[in-house]
Amino acid sequence: MAFDFDDMEAEAEARLAEGDDSARLLLGAPDPPAPWRGGTLPPMRNLSNDATRHVPARQDLHKYLQPLKLEITETFNTRVRLFVFYGAGDSAAAWVQLVNQVPAWIDLAIFERRGHGQRSSEPFSERLVDDAKDAFEALKHILEDHAKGGSFEGAPFALLGHSMGCQVMIEVALLLKQTLGLEPAALFALDRGAPHVALYSAEGYRLLLERPEEFFQGFNPLVYKLMQRPDAKENKDTQRMINMWKTDCRLSQEHLWPEGHHIFHCDLHVVRAQKNFLLDTKKDLTEELQRVREINCRITNSGPRCSAPWSPESYDAWAQWSTEPCQVHDIDAEHMAVKLHAHTVRLITDVLQRKASPHSV
Repeated sequence: MAFDFDDMEAEAEARLAEGDDSARLLLGAPDPPAPWRGGTLPPMRNLSNDATRHVPARQDLHKYLQPLKLEITETFNTRVRLFVFYGAGDSAAAWVQLVNQVPAWIDLAIFERRGHGQRSSEPFSERLVDDAKDAFEALKHILEDHAKGGSFEGAPFALLGHSMGCQVMIEVALLLKQTLGLEPAALFALDRGAPHVALYSAEGYRLLLERPEEFFQGFNPLVYKLMQRPDAKENKDTQRMINMWKTDCRLSQEHLWPEGHHIFHCDLHVVRAQKNFLLDTKKDLTEELQRVREINCRITNSGPRCSAPWSPESYDAWAQWSTEPCQVHDIDAEHMAVKLHAHTVRLITDVLQRKASPHSV
């Protein structure tokens, strides 16, 4: 009987995902780094390098966001690096408050996506995986020193995604594992269901493509109001904002991981924004809010009686994606505000405090 090398490779990849070192040798995957011996890391300065300039770090943000004249707390005695991947319609500038709230020993960098923020003149990516590859190429240059034989071998780093940024985050994490043998100290998934869970129903996806005004009347009333402006079609900034949201929502829907696609070996911390579920519990909704709820119950994948983007159970489903503990944290905030909530900041700080110690990763 002939050997099926495709089956052998698939089996080896599955065993590698489970931590099998013999499978690592078979596939030629890089060795993991030795445990971190401790110490401090130099501040990231990503703006001066063309390969990394789209991942501005603490030390870069004042210059990167210079027109806004924002106050940025610089890093000091860096012990861990944290990389942020934001969600739909967002930008690096919107994360400055988090940068200033986490301790100075966390060197935080934010991936700016094509067509967003300071890259607004660039065309949007056609696929979410293109954004992920763009981010990975930058992080590869930064994190090579954390890999086997690097100057900071085994030094801890973590990844944080918000909403569709979670999908970018896990793609980057997978590429770092395959290319550099690196595993994050922790993954933070802020307000998104598990990677195999679609955001929209078939009806929601159809409305997004064919009747976007009705779609956004429920999913994002602010974008709907932009669409209703008399000058919406003539105003280039308004059109760019509308197109950005339409594109981001489409990319998120069209990119899903099948169950078992990859298994992480790090702690998972999932944040569930509790105010997402308010419309399903409040009585005496206004006519406008009743309409919002009715549309969202049709377009989201959380069930006909739930108007939240994701069902409560979809957050718990992250547990199947790692061999290590997965904790779901309920925070009293809505979807956009949860990223800056004091309890989110405390969660990040507490987790990274533990992970920054030698031999704890």
